[in-house]
Amino acid sequence: MLPIRSFIVKGHSMQPSLSEGDHILVNKWAYLFSRPKVGDVVVFKSINEGKYILKRIQKIATQGLIVRGDNKVDSADSSFFGIIKPEQVLGRFLTKY
Repeated sequence: MLPIRSFIVKGHSMQPSLSEGDHILVNKWAYLFSRPKVGDVVVFKSINEGKYILKRIQKIATQGLIVRGDNKVDSADSSFFGIIKPEQVLGRFLTKY
């Protein structure tokens, strides 16, 4: 299993940080020896839709992670789909290329 995976950003929820069509790399091993932190941008698998979603961790709750998009006007986030369990997280955003 390789530690890095590439994705193409879809949608506008992470603007201005990341835009639709940006190619990004995600570190799948980022949380092997550390825990997610507020401010980390993570990719996780949606339980409802089965697709990967990119969001920023806003808060760490006892039940899981509360995530939000950087674009407050156009973002489906934890207020829409609920708290994310840590085991849903694929990895942490590393860079765009």
